[in-house]
Amino acid sequence: MREILFRAWWKDGGGLVDQNDYVIRPNGTVEFPEGGWDLWGSDDSHLVVLEQFTGLHDATKWEDLTDAERDEWIKSGHTKEDWKGRRIFEGDILLTNGMDGKLLWVSYFDDEEAQFDFCPLGHEYCSTHNELYYSSKRQIIGNIHDNPELVEAR
Repeated sequence: MREILFRAWWKDGGGLVDQNDYVIRPNGTVEFPEGGWDLWGSDDSHLVVLEQFTGLHDATKWEDLTDAERDEWIKSGHTKEDWKGRRIFEGDILLTNGMDGKLLWVSYFDDEEAQFDFCPLGHEYCSTHNELYYSSKRQIIGNIHDNPELVEAR
């Protein structure tokens, strides 16, 4: 069964919101119980973007993690044996070596199909059943928030 996990980004480019600062309620709303921050801007736009875990992992091996990443994983209640690779979230940019050479992909949730899809940058098609799912060499190289130049370059 897929873990239901989310991450939140500040829309103003302020990076990830600390996981300890917000709570996602069962109805999908986000609250900041401690800080009392408001999620709405003066123009009634959302101040954060929520992204969901796709259920897939990249090919990062335990040995390739930094000491800080290993410590964070262990402190979160997991073991080395639990490691499957970095979790792929919506908005992540991935690199694969496939039949078409090296491809960059962006993950997103398709509301119409109610499923996660991956679009290769610079191509017209998106698919849930593509070489990204079957690639054992997929690697997260960034995300659309911290690395917009990767998307714009394509």
